[in-house]
Amino acid sequence: MIWFSYLMTPLGPNLRIKGRAILDIGEVDKRLKNLASLFPLKFESYKRVSIDELMLLTNIDPDVADLAKLGIKHYVILSYPDSP
Repeated sequence: MIWFSYLMTPLGPNLRIKGRAILDIGEVDKRLKNLASLFPLKFESYKRVSIDELMLLTNIDPDVADLAKLGIKHYVILSYPDSP
């Protein structure tokens, strides 16, 4: 499975193909961990994002930089184990 992200930019339409997605901007829930045990998915949780982690998050979704400015510090990433 691959996630597609389609958006309109000032230069026209943009399609991103990723093996990762930002699932939530909060703590990892026990239900999500149970879901990961049923499917080959990997959940990563980031708290108090460092520069390297912010680079990873903005690679997935560039708008995350604005969330960091608003003080949101918890992110949950859903990915496939083999995704880059």
